[in-house]
Amino acid sequence: MDELTFEDFDDYVVDVMPVEFIGKQAYVRKLSFDGSIEMARRFKDRENEEPQPSDVRAMIAGVLCDAQGVLLFPSIEIGMEALSKFDAENLMPLFDKVNELNSVNVEQEKKDLRAIPTQHSA
Repeated sequence: MDELTFEDFDDYVVDVMPVEFIGKQAYVRKLSFDGSIEMARRFKDRENEEPQPSDVRAMIAGVLCDAQGVLLFPSIEIGMEALSKFDAENLMPLFDKVNELNSVNVEQEKKDLRAIPTQHSA
């Protein structure tokens, strides 16, 4: 096995899945670590609640990317706002692909969030 080097980080390629969105070629990727944490936080205190439309938009905003896997939106909030004008006919097929790629499990996301150590002020 080769030894890990700094250059290996430049060579890392994010896997993407091509999808059609609003008649254009788009791509989705797996959630980044930060994206996974963000999704877990969204569901942390909502164990008995159904997902909200904003949750669908947040998930899409966190994975919609270009062909190289670079996220299209600088933040999930900006992406959610941009996606808010689209109807279910546009978003739900995209969301289905996002779920297929990410295998979103809300219960597991909550468990993962509880496992993250919290920072305490000194």
